[in-house]
Amino acid sequence: HRMEVFMDQSLEPLGISFAQYRALEAVVANREIHLSELARLLRLTRQAVQMSVHKLHAGDLVELIREPGRVYVRASATGVRRLELFRKFTHDLKAGIERELSGAERHRITALLDQANRTLDPPRQPEWWLSP
Repeated sequence: HRMEVFMDQSLEPLGISFAQYRALEAVVANREIHLSELARLLRLTRQAVQMSVHKLHAGDLVELIREPGRVYVRASATGVRRLELFRKFTHDLKAGIERELSGAERHRITALLDQANRTLDPPRQPEWWLSP
């Protein structure tokens, strides 16, 4: 939570929230992504992702590709350029962590967070046609 607050405060002068920054990072990494897939990736509700994406769209940072019953998101040229600026504003957190923690400590934290993340995954349900 403290990291999210730090990131929000770092990005505030640019008029973007940490949630919007995370969404833009994910869109750029995936080139083009369906809103539902983005929600799953970010572990957010579709409604929360829709709000973030619409704010990014209003700022000309993403393009929406509408198909019947589907909406895909792609980063705009402006979004890709602005992402570099956003990354510079969040660099202090990354640099501080790298300065204070050794590579082994950062690896251990990452491994523990991955382990905790896996425990939060919902149990896999069999496909409906395979259920008893």
